[in-house]
Amino acid sequence: MTQLLSLLAGLALAASTEQIQSEVGELKDAIASPASSELHIREKGRDIFDRVHAAKIKVHVNVRGWDFGPKPLEEEADAKRLMTSARRRLSDLNVSVPRDLTHAMKYAEDMTRSNKVEMDSTLKENTMGVYQWLKSELGDIKLNKWLAGIATQIGDTLAFATLAHEAAHARDHQAGSLDSKEVVEGEVRAFKTQYHWLKIADPYGERVAWLRTKLMHHQRENPNALTHKSLQYLEHLAKLHDTEGDERKIREMVKALGYEDGHDHRDDDAPHSA
Repeated sequence: MTQLLSLLAGLALAASTEQIQSEVGELKDAIASPASSELHIREKGRDIFDRVHAAKIKVHVNVRGWDFGPKPLEEEADAKRLMTSARRRLSDLNVSVPRDLTHAMKYAEDMTRSNKVEMDSTLKENTMGVYQWLKSELGDIKLNKWLAGIATQIGDTLAFATLAHEAAHARDHQAGSLDSKEVVEGEVRAFKTQYHWLKIADPYGERVAWLRTKLMHHQRENPNALTHKSLQYLEHLAKLHDTEGDERKIREMVKALGYEDGHDHRDDDAPHSA
């Protein structure tokens, strides 16, 4: 009988219905009273159960859908399409954008419009993008040609993360804070900007997690180089997401990736890259 009372009290709490709460109290009194018959207690319990199904349940609704994002396009992406998709994502979300990302987005857009962003098939396989510059003028952004195909597997908005990173270098260069010798701090700033974009492209890390699971299955069934590259890219984004934007954690990640400060003895008029 004690278990019955606990169950009914729990239902009353969930229902938040004054009537049921009152009747549970009456049932409790009946159970405690020596004068109550077993039949009387059973009938009161049955009456409460009969009312529960009609009770109005009060809950705090905080439901959101799973953000799969738009289906990746089959055609390989170019810089202009990545930029258009990123701009559309910002418009759809209508969220507050951190200042560092806002400035980087402006450089990404202006440089894309000026044809200073292009896919490059000569970059090393593990280098998804570089910002190349001369000391006195705005440089160019080179995106690895692999990224054009990766976008067909993971979507443009996630692939834009590389363009956001390189545009952050362009932003810092024009602000006078990009130093080819202080490599680590330059990468920390760029990766933090990239993290801010990632939180817009995939706020909860769900899209990256789902895509990794999906592509791992595809890779087991039909191994190919593009899916392998896409999985590597997603693993990198997952590690960046795990930093939660903390500069100390980003710095550790940067060093783990092999970046280190150095002494650049090239002439000022020779091209630099980051």
